[in-house]
Amino acid sequence: VHEHPPLAKILAAIPLLFIQPNEPKPPPAHGGPEQDNDKWAYYAGFWDGNPNAFETISFWTRVPMIVCTVILGLLIFVIARNQFGSRAALFSVALFSFEPTVLAHGRVVQTDVPAALGYLVFFFVLYWYLRKPSWRRAVGLGGATALAILAKFSMLLTGPVLLITFLALLWRTPRQQQSRLMLAKHALIVTFTVLLLINAAYFFHSRSLSEADVFWAQKSFPAHSVAVLRTVHSASFIVPTDFVLGIFWQIWHNNEGHPSSMLGKQSRTGWWYYFPVAFALKTTLPFLLLSLVSLAWATYQLVRKRDRRFFALLVPFAIYTAFVLFSKIDIGVRYYLPAFPFLFILGGAFLHWLLETQRARAAAIAL
Repeated sequence: VHEHPPLAKILAAIPLLFIQPNEPKPPPAHGGPEQDNDKWAYYAGFWDGNPNAFETISFWTRVPMIVCTVILGLLIFVIARNQFGSRAALFSVALFSFEPTVLAHGRVVQTDVPAALGYLVFFFVLYWYLRKPSWRRAVGLGGATALAILAKFSMLLTGPVLLITFLALLWRTPRQQQSRLMLAKHALIVTFTVLLLINAAYFFHSRSLSEADVFWAQKSFPAHSVAVLRTVHSASFIVPTDFVLGIFWQIWHNNEGHPSSMLGKQSRTGWWYYFPVAFALKTTLPFLLLSLVSLAWATYQLVRKRDRRFFALLVPFAIYTAFVLFSKIDIGVRYYLPAFPFLFILGGAFLHWLLETQRARAAAIAL
């Protein structure tokens, strides 16, 4: 499957090393990001060859995904406790644990919860790096960036965030050659770590372009196929070919859109307001109300009281929200999951604040 990075698939497949199912002979390596008939036949052959192991395979491959979900909950607790205290952390984890979208998708093999985990880890480590830059923390930042990108291609937006961050640091750093040289070295460390881990996730394998790849590029990008193929060929010396093809597949998919529906309407290119509507309809009423109020409260605390703790939560939330508004692939609120952890933490902090305010305790208890 070329259209997604390999992290979730590798994690889910680890238990198969112990189960050792029967594996049909792989189809010929046609290449190309499309799902062709040979691949579908291989998938069907795999399940046909393991009828008695269906439940075992289905169960154990989901366990690593559940572990990812639990780790996400633990990270939410740690961040909330560090920023707002233990009671806020407890409320944040409670909101996370009872959220229907998390419960639904935290137990199946998909890219959404790993992407949410990767996105939160990235900003957590970025905040950790900015507090005290060092080469060790630069390595950690590179690892967090690679984790996010390998979870889902939408997490490539971490790249522009890093670029803007380092440019801002270079601009703000006093004009001392040593300080700016240190930042440049850290940027190189981050870049090298990201590239190393991406290649490792593809087992350091970068294949040549096949005839199917060329045909797909000509069909999907008729006006720019030559530029696309040259880009893939050039980039394959740095990152795996399938990684680059996956990026172009996502670009093509977003340009083409996806059949979707909302409020009785049907569209292939979606609606810019799809995710706000989906979030309003798919979340529980208490969490919806709490999210809206806590966002307003956090903005007030940041703007009027200069509380920088909220900057590290509001900015990542705003970045991802703005990103999904431009998506033409409107096929479920799960695509918005990377924004949820920031709402859990803000909601927990707001409930904690309400309980400390005598006049507002009733409202906190009601929520």
